[in-house]
Amino acid sequence: MDKLHWDNSKLKLSELKAWELNPRQIKAKGAELLIESIQEFGQIHPLVVGPKEEDALYPVYDGHQRKQVWSLNEQYGQDYEVDVRIASRPLTVEERRKLTILLHRGTNGEWDWDMLANTFEIPDLLSWGFEERELHITGEFNTEFTRPTFETVIESFVKPEGDRGKSEKNENWFYIEFYESDEEYNLLHSMLEPFLLSQHQVKPEFFYNLIKEAYENGNLAVPED
Repeated sequence: MDKLHWDNSKLKLSELKAWELNPRQIKAKGAELLIESIQEFGQIHPLVVGPKEEDALYPVYDGHQRKQVWSLNEQYGQDYEVDVRIASRPLTVEERRKLTILLHRGTNGEWDWDMLANTFEIPDLLSWGFEERELHITGEFNTEFTRPTFETVIESFVKPEGDRGKSEKNENWFYIEFYESDEEYNLLHSMLEPFLLSQHQVKPEFFYNLIKEAYENGNLAVPED
């Protein structure tokens, strides 16, 4: 198979064809931010497309949400011309699948939560696309970002077996304190189920790594007392 190379070009949105297997979607808030972004900054990233096909359209490899949102917006529409990168050959279905995941998941960096806390304002983060659950906000938010430490999260979910009067031979296990009234219950249980050897007991290293991953991805908050 020929090695890929990419050429810069410009195409109208009407010349682009969406992929029926595209697993990405966008909500109303995201669509609003896409319009706000192009209005304020212009088009920063080119759309990625394949060579022209028999129907005279270029298949979109990356940029489905921009194509959809800009095409439907009165200020831009189908005749709006965008920057694109055109592949030197068509991608296989498997290549398209892999590229989609790599671009939107596999090669993305992670947020530095401490940097966000110290250099950004909560109202700005919310208006730019973050959700309250990601920032661990419940109810009215303060102007200061008070995301709990990972150690606090761990301590809020587990108690050593000894604290529950278990036998000393089990001191290397943790007892998981599930909170059935919180959404964390289902998240924790689904992550830990493969490692639970008795009712809500799990090896510390399994629990620690799983909860740490969820915490760093912004998917886990401290349960309320």
